[in-house]
Amino acid sequence: MGFIRGAFIVLFSVLLFISLLLMGASLTISSSLEYENVQQQVLEVTDELQDELDLYFTDALRDKFAFFQTYCLSNEQINLGEITSSEFSSLEDLFKGDVIIPCDVVLEGEEFLFNYAVEVFVENTYYKEYTCEFTSCFSEEGTPLFLISEKTKNYFENRFLTFLIFSLVLIGLIFLFVKNKTNGFLVTGIILIVASLPFMKLGGFLSSFEGVTFVFLKIFFSNSHAIFIKMLVLGIILTALGIFLKFFFKNSIKKEFSLNEVRSMVKKEVGSQKKKVPQKKKGPSFFESLKKMFSKGKKSSKK
Repeated sequence: MGFIRGAFIVLFSVLLFISLLLMGASLTISSSLEYENVQQQVLEVTDELQDELDLYFTDALRDKFAFFQTYCLSNEQINLGEITSSEFSSLEDLFKGDVIIPCDVVLEGEEFLFNYAVEVFVENTYYKEYTCEFTSCFSEEGTPLFLISEKTKNYFENRFLTFLIFSLVLIGLIFLFVKNKTNGFLVTGIILIVASLPFMKLGGFLSSFEGVTFVFLKIFFSNSHAIFIKMLVLGIILTALGIFLKFFFKNSIKKEFSLNEVRSMVKKEVGSQKKKVPQKKKGPSFFESLKKMFSKGKKSSKK
């Protein structure tokens, strides 16, 4: 019976470790794909993203910057849809409708224009309504830009909730099978700490690789260190709680004793009870009473 119990605990622990890894990865991706974070990350990898996906719209904007400055002397905004130029064909593919650039942005300088173009690019890509399912979007979409969209964020958010529920069920089963329930906190805490370690340096590790796949992975796991801290702190709290309950509440934990220990405890208890019972003084016997009566009679006759 003990072997079966131990086997189940090992099985549930391994499954919990895998589930926590997948839960952490899903949480990392969904948090990394927050709109503000995507904007910042895409700005940092725009050159790589354009090279890999053949999107050279920012280069086109820089080449036409002098033209934009002249155009803005007599206009308040630039409608790129009205400019018939092959350099802006990528913009027509990426954005639906006209792309409007305020002349105030152009007058701020070339770098300001570049950042504005990236923000427009991210906003249109992020909030675009994709009609395909997540898995089918890889084949239906011309480019994998849907990976940095709200659709992808929601998909991994749902996966996080799924793995969270599964992990809680496994934790409940571990508590059910361990004899000493305080060990449930220790097992869960240690597994959570170990599962957090891969996220400690994941973002920096992915940054050392090149290619379109790693460009997206850099964005996906840009928030990995923050998730590592959260998982690590929670694991330390659970482990510390298990240690606290184990050493400071020993009296409330049911202990098992051998038969000999029980017998010796009973003997000691019976012996202590006997010592506590007061001994009654014995009265005079029948013959002693008669003897006293006769002696009293003799004394009275002499008188």
